[in-house]
Amino acid sequence: MSFAISRTTLNASMRSAGASSSSIKLMPRRNIHATISRHNEGDDGFARPGPPPLPVKEQREFEKLVRENANKPQFKPAAQANDDKHPQYRAKPVPEFQGDTNPNTGEVGGPKNDPLKWEREWSYGGRATDF
Repeated sequence: MSFAISRTTLNASMRSAGASSSSIKLMPRRNIHATISRHNEGDDGFARPGPPPLPVKEQREFEKLVRENANKPQFKPAAQANDDKHPQYRAKPVPEFQGDTNPNTGEVGGPKNDPLKWEREWSYGGRATDF
């Protein structure tokens, strides 16, 4: 499809609007094409090469095994002593002293375990508390 206006039509419309023919430059003529892409009705976009088909006997065996294993659980959880706790649950560390007063520092109501047990490590029960 191409859109073209003849010079005489353009000049006539410009004169009626009060413009001179030298004030407007004409653009070169261009053809405009619209492309429409069509795909096959049966093509769903997933047409890819696949593995070669199995022999009939092996295909039946494969389908039988798939049906048998379809309803089985995907994994078998190991028997645990504490089934009511999450596997990543960590028990609290054993307190370093009994009572309310720390015998080493004399602190009353403080933590039962020293958070600075090792130099430059801020952890409590294996978990970082300052990062």
